[in-house]
Amino acid sequence: MHLDKFKVNYSSLLQSDRNKTITIILLAGSIMFTTFMLFNQKERIVIIPPTLSEKAWIETDNASKGYKKGWGLYFAQLMGNVSPGNVEFVQNRIQEFMSSSIYHKIKKNYKKQAKILKDENLTIFFHANLIKHEQKTDKVFVHGNITTIGAGGDKVVKKRTYEYKIAITNFTPQIVAFNVYSDVPHTEEWRIRHGK
Repeated sequence: MHLDKFKVNYSSLLQSDRNKTITIILLAGSIMFTTFMLFNQKERIVIIPPTLSEKAWIETDNASKGYKKGWGLYFAQLMGNVSPGNVEFVQNRIQEFMSSSIYHKIKKNYKKQAKILKDENLTIFFHANLIKHEQKTDKVFVHGNITTIGAGGDKVVKKRTYEYKIAITNFTPQIVAFNVYSDVPHTEEWRIRHGK
């Protein structure tokens, strides 16, 4: 028997075994790290909303400005195109997206407006011509013209801005603040200029 050859082969066998053990430990650590990162990564879905031409993304609790602008336009078109025949549909549809903090206030105001629409047989059409997202306040402004047509066919056209603050909860948009007025969008820049 060649004892020297045996010792060299046995030593290389032990070194090879140590190298494999270290490799296995590093691979196990890498798998654990990758698994940890996968479970802690937020799911992000990239979409192109039909109301906009820009890409948008959504996570469980956040969304891009493009996504929020798309929903802002949808809400403004829904709320701004009302007739006595669809007023309950619009009310029910918009209330699905209201946060609990503003739900009752908006519902009360909407019921008053719905009664006026029905009593006076008014139809309202909204045509948007500007959608803006303000990064600082995270507000979406949808500005355009609103046309009110009475029972006799009389038309009144006014400027209208719908102002929304949209939060994302479990991939679902929620209106957490809402305002509507007959003026240009009241952005932070506008508020500073007008001392408000």
